[in-house]
Amino acid sequence: MMKKNNLLRNTIGIFFLSIFFNLRSQNLVWARACGGNVADLARSLAVDASGNVFYTGVFEGIVDFDPGPGTFTLSSLGTVDVFVAKLDAAGNFVWAKAIGGVSTDAAFSIALDANANVYISGSFSGSVDFDPGPGTYNMTSAASSYDAFLLKLDAAGNFVWSHRFGSNDSDHGFALTADASGNVFMTGYFNQTVDFDPGLGTYNLVSGVIDDIYVVKLDATGNFVWARAVGGNDVDAGYGITLDGAGNVLVTGAFNASVDFDPGIGIFNLTSAGSTDAFVLKLNSSGDFVWARSFGGSSSDEARSIATDAANNVVTTGFFELNVDFDPGLGLYVLGSNGVLDAFVSKLDAGGNFIWANNIGGSGNDAGYGVCIDAGSNIYTCGYFSSTVDFDIGLNTYTLSSAGAGDVYLNRFDASGSFVWAKSFGDVGNDQGYAIATNTSNNIYSCGNFQGSVDFDPNAGVTTLASVGGEDLFVHKMCQIPMNIGAINGTTLLCSGQTNIYSVTAVSGATTYSWNLAGGWSGSSTSTSISATSGSSGIFTVSAGNSCGFSLPQNITVSVNPTPSVNISGSNTLCLGASISLTASGANTYSWSNGATTAIVALNPIVTSTYSVIGTSSISNCSNTAQTTLTVVTCVGLIDRNGLLGQLRVFPNPSGGEFQIEYMDLMDVKVEIQNIMGKIVYCTDLKTSYMSIKHLGKGVYFCKFFRENESRTIKILIE
Repeated sequence: MMKKNNLLRNTIGIFFLSIFFNLRSQNLVWARACGGNVADLARSLAVDASGNVFYTGVFEGIVDFDPGPGTFTLSSLGTVDVFVAKLDAAGNFVWAKAIGGVSTDAAFSIALDANANVYISGSFSGSVDFDPGPGTYNMTSAASSYDAFLLKLDAAGNFVWSHRFGSNDSDHGFALTADASGNVFMTGYFNQTVDFDPGLGTYNLVSGVIDDIYVVKLDATGNFVWARAVGGNDVDAGYGITLDGAGNVLVTGAFNASVDFDPGIGIFNLTSAGSTDAFVLKLNSSGDFVWARSFGGSSSDEARSIATDAANNVVTTGFFELNVDFDPGLGLYVLGSNGVLDAFVSKLDAGGNFIWANNIGGSGNDAGYGVCIDAGSNIYTCGYFSSTVDFDIGLNTYTLSSAGAGDVYLNRFDASGSFVWAKSFGDVGNDQGYAIATNTSNNIYSCGNFQGSVDFDPNAGVTTLASVGGEDLFVHKMCQIPMNIGAINGTTLLCSGQTNIYSVTAVSGATTYSWNLAGGWSGSSTSTSISATSGSSGIFTVSAGNSCGFSLPQNITVSVNPTPSVNISGSNTLCLGASISLTASGANTYSWSNGATTAIVALNPIVTSTYSVIGTSSISNCSNTAQTTLTVVTCVGLIDRNGLLGQLRVFPNPSGGEFQIEYMDLMDVKVEIQNIMGKIVYCTDLKTSYMSIKHLGKGVYFCKFFRENESRTIKILIE
């Protein structure tokens, strides 16, 4: 029972440590603010491959757009003007541009192509010069109300082209997106009859009684490609647009009453349950209808932003009231708002089928305005919340409380919709997050507006920025420590000195991996795999890292068995034509280089040769190798017939150290034995025909026999 309790305690400890780490693994990189004496806000932002941040919105009066020690002021011509600005990856000012006339003009969305060309959509009234440089490119709205605009600048903020779309009523460009080639897609709403071909041609779309949704596609040079409209007899609007991996166009927003969402000759009617319902519309790259889905309750429900993941799943965020069935199919998945308005996050698959939905809200008003998805299919949303909200939609609780009328929230769900973390910042005023984005390093960027003094560091640090006027704009960058690594792949039982490859699955956002090996191991790597040579049994770990920090370590326990000490015994010298035996020891089974599998092997090489044996332990299943070289020599002069000693014979030769000496009279014979270095190692008077010199050890020796004035030397071999 004690062991079970300890295991449970350790498991719970690891679980809560992991949760705590996830909640604390986002760090502020920088926060920037700009503003004048009136109201200024950042509506949308985009990040290029180098980490430069482009953002757009509206401003009033005189604003210094350099958030650093420098100064770069822009002045609005009318009540409200459009701005576009660029910061580098470190948050330093690069450039800012202003666009506007004497009336109110607004930018709602920004996007980049692969070359960091900048596309902005919005609405304007009256006559406006859309070239923010020294040149002039005037566009005039069709009436005193608003026309939609689509503006292209290069990465340096220079004018490329601009187009307007409008009628005698109000028309707006609420959202846009661009593909890598610079094709640009915009949505919003329009009234009456609008020519969506900005060139010499004409492509008129006609709305119903009031606002209808449109989608228009232009190529990189601003030429018309296609336009589509859907709508009914009430207010319908597109608020978000994106592309999936197959080039399909996904649009989201709100509609009222009955709408045919097939812009072609087919019919696909959806009817709102309340005053407004949220919708998702999918068109192919040619603008043809694929599918449409809606969800809503008896009140007002709107989707404001949309994103797709690598599997072409579709995620939207927005707000809803009362009870809403978020499953647009035959199933039922009802969420109820906790206050008047709650934020929601919904996920559909590529076919428009329901996967999951979450709500975010407390007793006050809460709304989701921005959503993005990283390479690991993690989902990030932003918006505003008031009062106290539990951001963990699961069994656990993670509450944040607003400081004022509304605070900014940023949060993350994993691909399955489970809560990962949430952050907030704000003061006693009204603070809102309008857009959120990530890059390949999983940095998180957001923008919006704030009032008063706000600490933009969501952790223990303090980075306070104060608004100049009523509302100032902010741009915010956080880094993320990579998520924890999964299991380490590789053998856990191996032999001393053995080399093995260990690997882990790459973690999104990680730029390096830190491996720490057990004692005595060798190997190094900063990638997802390592080739390591074993030392002692123990634990080694790996963590995923980036400029923000390192994840919690993943570990693997390895057991290292000793290798057997394999030896070969036997003489290493023999006479040509003779045979010799070698004996292996130290293991249980053996495999010789000549194919033998016994411990003792008989050999008769005719030239000097090297032999090896692999010995394997039956206990550890580990092996080791030993080898020896057999030197083959030509043995001559064993019998010398000269003189009386010429009759002397020594046998067997070679032997294990015991020799017989055959001679007619041994009584007066002396023997002196030298090793191959000429050193005398043995000397005696022969008394008998038996001579034992095993104690000299294996090798070649020279026996010199003496009798009176005569001597004779015979080479012998002890094996």
